[in-house]
Amino acid sequence: MIARPIAGWITTSPTFWVRGIWYLYNTCDYQVVNNIRPSARALILGYFSPKDHTSFVKRVADNRRARYDYEILDTVEAGVVLTGPEAKSCRLGHVHLAGAYVSFLSGKPVLKNASIAPYAYASGVENYDPGHDRPLLLKTSEIRKLTSGAEEKGMTVVPLEVRAGKFIKVLLGLGRGKKKFDKRRKIKERDVGRRIREGREI
Repeated sequence: MIARPIAGWITTSPTFWVRGIWYLYNTCDYQVVNNIRPSARALILGYFSPKDHTSFVKRVADNRRARYDYEILDTVEAGVVLTGPEAKSCRLGHVHLAGAYVSFLSGKPVLKNASIAPYAYASGVENYDPGHDRPLLLKTSEIRKLTSGAEEKGMTVVPLEVRAGKFIKVLLGLGRGKKKFDKRRKIKERDVGRRIREGREI
């Protein structure tokens, strides 16, 4: 008697299905997300208020090479200036940080060599440059901290992650270059940890 009305609500309620697809959108593989029609994605995103968007933050790019090459001493989250199609492409995970770095031009931080693929449904992308310079948005105190740190010998600022929520954010890391000995030690420690987890002989 009670189960039938509940089952009917589950199969016919728009709220149930929209929230289910929204969960899929934020948790599944991006190859699956790409198969969802753009109109359906727009309907799902438009269903929620801006407040709801802030509760969903997903890491869409990870610069593993930077964590391998540098010892990260401090991190800062920065905004980034993007076009509408670039923001949509980032949300689909079409952004790569390999070889990307941060430069300071006239005291203003700029993200260089970060590749954002053109959005498939945008027009006028014939002359689009995926790796063009993109200004970063930081507080004055954060800019001062990063510039003073980067001026030290062996220090640099590198992008570590791209996060997509209500806004697209870039996690910046202030890091010191590792020596070859440090890299070999890290590889050895990782190998030992894997052997311990697998129960193998060290």
